[in-house]
Amino acid sequence: MQKIKHRHQWKYKPHKSHKMGKPYSEILAPCGTPRFYLVRDCEKCRYGQAEHPAGKFCDPELLEKCKVK
Repeated sequence: MQKIKHRHQWKYKPHKSHKMGKPYSEILAPCGTPRFYLVRDCEKCRYGQAEHPAGKFCDPELLEKCKVK
């Protein structure tokens, strides 16, 4: 896992109740081709989002209020 040093503007904005962790780089293959994605997860509920020029993915739960206290 590699730390990211620049600020990234995420396409999807999670609900403000989520506590998003620091972004990191990870190899994912959501569309079948492995690529490096910028990934971050909610520290409370563990739902996440990933972005790459080839695609942007966000768990729909992030767009609603976090259900974990």
